[in-house]
Amino acid sequence: MKALFVLLALITSLPAWADDDPFNGLIWNRQNLGTTEVDRGDWYEWWYFKLIDPATNAPFYFLYGVTNPWDAGAERPTSRAFVGFGNFAEKWTVEQEYPVEALRAEYGRFALDFGDGNSASQSGLEGRIDAADRETGTPRQVRWSLSTATDWSYNAMGWTMKLPWASNIFWYPAQASLFASGTVEVDGKVYEVRNAPGYQDRNWGRSFPKWWAWIVASEFVGSPGTVLAGGGGVPKVLGIFDLPVFTMGLRHEGKEYAFRLVDGDWIEMDIAFGQWRLKLINHDGFRLEVTGHAPGDRFMDLVFRTPQGEDFHDLEALMGTLEITLSEWKPFQGGWQEITHLKTEKGGLEYGSRDARLGTQPSATLLSTPAEMLQRFAPLW
Repeated sequence: MKALFVLLALITSLPAWADDDPFNGLIWNRQNLGTTEVDRGDWYEWWYFKLIDPATNAPFYFLYGVTNPWDAGAERPTSRAFVGFGNFAEKWTVEQEYPVEALRAEYGRFALDFGDGNSASQSGLEGRIDAADRETGTPRQVRWSLSTATDWSYNAMGWTMKLPWASNIFWYPAQASLFASGTVEVDGKVYEVRNAPGYQDRNWGRSFPKWWAWIVASEFVGSPGTVLAGGGGVPKVLGIFDLPVFTMGLRHEGKEYAFRLVDGDWIEMDIAFGQWRLKLINHDGFRLEVTGHAPGDRFMDLVFRTPQGEDFHDLEALMGTLEITLSEWKPFQGGWQEITHLKTEKGGLEYGSRDARLGTQPSATLLSTPAEMLQRFAPLW
């Protein structure tokens, strides 16, 4: 009965699949709509925003989420709803926790409300946190009120996004590029944000991967409108295989270039804390080479707790150096022909795992190709 109450509390309207972005709305228990069934398994989902204030280059993140949304009785210690904020320039984070039933969310559209002024939707986000930071225990007061406009969405997982059994974690850059305006107030200092390039993605699933990585940018020098969004790691596929995967999307001069392992594309990655190298070739004949790096003092250790109670350390920087080279295969013109080479000093870089710590050198040198996928799945045949 408590689980059913939470389900009714979370849903504030019937599904409206055409009204908004369905994969940016609530995912939990969606398969049971129209029944009295309630998914009581391990579950998490969150909505993550990041932006860099153009006037000061101050980088911030904003996070809204829930773990085990069915658990109104707090049967599990990890069950909670939460709102978080991070100040990358000063290296601290704060968080406000709630019982899971405090969150109101919708299927079919992005609309979250915690009932106390903390809310988020496709058109903006509001927040207020008065709490000690997690790093030093210093009391903090944070407020934000931002309107947002979606510029580009990227379906990172392709056709597998509609298969809830395909992976233990899903990633969707619902607003791989957005523009934000409004105010962010941090301990009395007010940032007047005007048309700031930003980003919003989301994750959901049953458990965390062995490790994950992330690389994004939307402010390349001399190339307004170019946006890069990539992510991957080693999720558990079909509940059986720990499979290295990566997916990346690029929008350049109005055209989208998608690189997905599930589409049969070639993905090579050499990823370590502080250094990201990738080469991706898609079935349309385009090659994308990406390198990213940042000094260790630009990273923060963001700790995420899994539904199973383990701490997952996410090493993240929002002011990294990224370089990309996009080429096209033209066999009658000598092979690969460069389309563009671009650089930014405002790249987002991330590496996370249970064992990752600042000052260490976790790494993952992997080759992910369709041939490797076939080899991994061979025991099923």
